[in-house]
Amino acid sequence: EVWEESKYIKPLEITRKFANNSSINVERRVRLIEMKHFQRFVHFVVMKNVVPRFGKRDTTSFMDLTYMDHLVSGRKINFPRVMMRHMAYVISVKDHELPYGDWMSMIFDAFGIPFVDKKGEELKRYDYFEETFLTMCKLKREDGIWWIGTGENRRRDADDEAP
Repeated sequence: EVWEESKYIKPLEITRKFANNSSINVERRVRLIEMKHFQRFVHFVVMKNVVPRFGKRDTTSFMDLTYMDHLVSGRKINFPRVMMRHMAYVISVKDHELPYGDWMSMIFDAFGIPFVDKKGEELKRYDYFEETFLTMCKLKREDGIWWIGTGENRRRDADDEAP
């Protein structure tokens, strides 16, 4: 199973949630312009980290919305399976590079597997978030870490404690 509680995913509800419009009657792609700042931030995280790809950045697929919903609601995703399925898809399509290069490099290095290091792509302006945007997403900065909420409302697992 890729999803925890996958039987509860309702496409129309997710579409309404991220389009911020309860009167939508059919599931559809959601444009970024319809999303709030925090939702755009979550979409960027999904697009760059969960299922990295290039190209269309202004609309979301249903899978994007599903990943976003799981991240926002705190439901679990079987991330290794998502990665393997995404890599299998990318390999089957022409003109795509294998995703998760940085992670795979760290794994290869940890196990002593030799690999050829290619120069990575330089980060573009849209790869960075300024403090103003993160503040607009209602994220709070404490001790150099950006948080969702503050104090008791912080969303961070006990295993993620800062060193």
